[in-house]
Amino acid sequence: MAQDVDSNIGRILGGCRLDAKIGQGGMGSVYKGVHLGLDKVVAVKILPDNLTDNQDSVKRFLREAKSAARLEHPNIVSVMNVARKDDSYFIVMQYVDGKNVADLVAENGPFGVGRALDIACQTAMALGFAHERKIIHRDVKPENILISGEGAVKVADFGLARDVNQKSSISAEGCIMGTPFFMSPEQAKGEPVDERTDIYSLGTTLYYMLTGILPFRGDTAVATMLKHISEPPVPPR
Repeated sequence: MAQDVDSNIGRILGGCRLDAKIGQGGMGSVYKGVHLGLDKVVAVKILPDNLTDNQDSVKRFLREAKSAARLEHPNIVSVMNVARKDDSYFIVMQYVDGKNVADLVAENGPFGVGRALDIACQTAMALGFAHERKIIHRDVKPENILISGEGAVKVADFGLARDVNQKSSISAEGCIMGTPFFMSPEQAKGEPVDERTDIYSLGTTLYYMLTGILPFRGDTAVATMLKHISEPPVPPR
């Protein structure tokens, strides 16, 4: 049976040629490509249709993506461009040649204490830098922490980021954004978030790095979120 051809392969967006699809998530598809003007490998995220159909959501996204582009830090995947072509909204980002924490744990098992703490500390420095500029990530999880071939930690995907100086965010008021397995209780309740939200999610990620086990797991996303709200995790030891 013939496989579906990805129509985005070979496409030019923002001066970047898309060469291969490398990721897929709720916030869009990610492609490895080449910035033709700079002859530089980049990553390009294309937003899904359910975000592009609502112009209010698009305006909020573009504003907040531009806020994320202000974050220039050694431990943050940098945003190079945010734009639109035809009906596609996309983000051009730094390409990290490496693997994320989730893949590394799946392949090799839990990290040793020293390595886990080093990754957590570098991640905390990235988040602290963002928090000083009033940007909350809101989706800190193993998949969004990349480790380069040289061992550098890069926090990715500020696609859910919230600029606390703005009155609104990409999500509607009361809308739950984030990943249930690593979500803070206030996120699970749909309440306002602040810097503590990212700290909680980093803590759950550290738990996962040390144990290889999710701190909370329910039969459904709602059940998992309820556990974050009302139950303590099993002690890591």
